[in-house]
Amino acid sequence: VVEKSFIDDWTASFRKDYSEQLRKATLNVQQAKILKTLHGMENLTTKSSLAYDLTSCADIPGAEGRDREAFPACKCKSAKEKLFCGVEHVAERKFNAMDVKELIQCRYSEPYCAVNPSKHDLRDLAVILNPNPTIKCDKLYEDLVDSAV
Repeated sequence: VVEKSFIDDWTASFRKDYSEQLRKATLNVQQAKILKTLHGMENLTTKSSLAYDLTSCADIPGAEGRDREAFPACKCKSAKEKLFCGVEHVAERKFNAMDVKELIQCRYSEPYCAVNPSKHDLRDLAVILNPNPTIKCDKLYEDLVDSAV
C-alpha cells in the first residue's frame, strides 16, 4: 500500500513537471523565431511606438499643412493618398492630426499617407506567435503590444 501510494504521488508529480518542461521547450523554440523577426523589423516603413510627437504636419510621412488652415489641419500631399496607422485606413486625404493621434489604431502605430497600407511590423510577429489563428486578430495585436509594454 505504501509503495503504491509512493508510485502514484511520484507519477502525478512527474506528469505535472513533464508538462511544464515541455511548455518551456516550446517557448524556447519560438524565442529564436521571435528574435529573428524583431531584428528584421527594425527598418520597416510603419513604426510602432508608445509615444510619438505630432507638432506639425511634416511629422507625418507624406503629409503637409493645409493651404487655408493651421496645424493640426493636415492633408496628404497626393490627392490619391489616404491616412493609415499600421494597416488600418483611419482618415481620408484631409484630416485633423490631433484627432487622428487619439484613435485606437494610432495609439501604437505612427500615421502615414499612402495609396495602400504598408506591411505592419507586428504582423510577422503575430504569425509566429499564433500560426493557426484561433482567436481574434485584434486581441492578439493588443496582447502583443501589452507584452511589449
